[in-house]
Amino acid sequence: FVMARSFALKMQQLDNTDVKKQISKGYECMMYKPITDNKLNALVALYAKSLDTFAKDEKATKEITGAQDTVPKPETAALVVVANAMLNLDEWVNKN
Repeated sequence: FVMARSFALKMQQLDNTDVKKQISKGYECMMYKPITDNKLNALVALYAKSLDTFAKDEKATKEITGAQDTVPKPETAALVVVANAMLNLDEWVNKN
């Protein structure tokens, strides 16, 4: 998850207000093209489900974010899950 953590933090830096914009901009940085609505909706749904899970589990949030000495943020943890999914997309893995 190290690469996913880094990518999630980068997406948060690209836009710190809106998760849809974070995901869209992160995808565009990876693929050099805009994200489709279907992919964006799927990744936003994954974010929402992950956020719900991490909001209830501080230990899991700490583990996935690597935030052992700071207060873990469920939003960051959920974005790490999304970043990991993005890094495992076939179009990214097989990109030349």
